[in-house]
Amino acid sequence: MDNCKETINVERLLNKYERVVKDICLGYEDSIYEYKNDLCCRQKLQNVLENGKDVEYQIIARIERADDELKRVLLKTKECIHGDYPEKYFWLWGIPSNADDIVTLAKSNDWL
Repeated sequence: MDNCKETINVERLLNKYERVVKDICLGYEDSIYEYKNDLCCRQKLQNVLENGKDVEYQIIARIERADDELKRVLLKTKECIHGDYPEKYFWLWGIPSNADDIVTLAKSNDWL
C-alpha cells in the first residue's frame, strides 16, 4: 500500500472509510484487489495516527467505531493479505465474511 502515503484531509478520509465499512458490512461483492484498494483509506488514517499528527478525540473515536464494525464482519486470515504488515493492521489480516468470491479465494489459497 505504498501508494497510500499521500496527504489527504483527515475528515474526508474518515468519511470515505466509514462509507467503505458500511458497504463491506452490507455485503461485499468486489474482488480481493478492490477490497485492498478500498481499505487504502484505513491505511492512510493509520499513517496519520502513527506520524504523531494532532488528531482530535472525536476523529479517533470515529475511527475506532468504524474499526469495530469492520472487525465484526472479518474472517481472520493466517497471514497478511497485502504486504508484510503486523497484525495490528487488522484490515489486512482478514477478509469480509460476506464476500463469497473472496472467501472462496482465501480457502483455495489456505489463508483461513
